[in-house]
Amino acid sequence: MNYTIKDERKKIARDKNVRRSGKLLTIKPASAPPIIFKNWSDLGNDQHEGDGESFLYMGKIPHNGFYRVDAYYTVGWPDSYFINPKNGQILYADISTDTVSFSPDGKRILVMRDSLNHPFGFLVANISNDTTTIELFCRCQNNPNIRNVIHSGLNGWHDPEYVGFDLLITVQQDSSNKLSPFILIPVRLSLQGDGWHLAAPDPLELKQATGLECSQIQNISK
Repeated sequence: MNYTIKDERKKIARDKNVRRSGKLLTIKPASAPPIIFKNWSDLGNDQHEGDGESFLYMGKIPHNGFYRVDAYYTVGWPDSYFINPKNGQILYADISTDTVSFSPDGKRILVMRDSLNHPFGFLVANISNDTTTIELFCRCQNNPNIRNVIHSGLNGWHDPEYVGFDLLITVQQDSSNKLSPFILIPVRLSLQGDGWHLAAPDPLELKQATGLECSQIQNISK
């Protein structure tokens, strides 16, 4: 962990609504009670394994001002909490297995699950209002005929006036397919007048290789 308590102190010094007092990290949203994160540790004994949790303030997200707090565990991988600076609503992400990215204008968050232990999938949520709204949810379905391993990389968001992002999906095919072990599929997600649209060079290949299906809510606004 390269980020240290000294780095945290510098971040806290820039914001009067964040303070550290020993094991307690306190964040005060504009119109909600303070949110307190408390470091703790358990050394364990003959009956149970030791454990612990510590929290570090990582600063604000550009363009939307969400506070980010990372949690580190004695046993397990780190997590992140993103706190709405107005109402204190908290978004959680498992940063050990999830890719988390905010749109350039700060209005949306993309959370993408890319792990060998879970079906590949991602969601887009609108965080520009008081209540977080999931706009798009895509997931590879559990199809016994599809035994491929699927990964994806985020190729970046589009310019703010053109809402969307690009992915490069890598499909590691079942070992029985000796001729072509890998398939690379570029995918573009874009928000248009009637909602989110997914585009790929060969939609049928994408469907057959991944089983990816998407759903979205109605009345999505830019």
